[in-house]
Amino acid sequence: LTAYTAHLQPQWFNEAAYLWAVELWYAYAIQVKFPDGTIQPALAPFVSLINHSPWPHIVHFSTVNPETQTLDLTTFRPMQQGQQAYLSYGPLPNAQLLLFYGFAVEGNPFEE
Repeated sequence: LTAYTAHLQPQWFNEAAYLWAVELWYAYAIQVKFPDGTIQPALAPFVSLINHSPWPHIVHFSTVNPETQTLDLTTFRPMQQGQQAYLSYGPLPNAQLLLFYGFAVEGNPFEE
């Protein structure tokens, strides 16, 4: 904090801010495969806007394309142009989906 006092305010660093950041990380971090082969969790803007489905199109992790330096979201089943893509937030029962994301899935195969 002392190195960046003009940009980092001490009142921003408290338990409530920490818990908020942790919730963002656990709710929105995705697995990204980098060109060197390592897989790391990352926060990717706009990916968190993709809706959940127990039957997703997008696989577990994304890949950084070394040629374009873009994040490629790989699908594992066919899609039509213009069709909404879905990803999976995990094999979660509706109680957890409702608690952490604010929705439930009708016919959820992961119900307890």
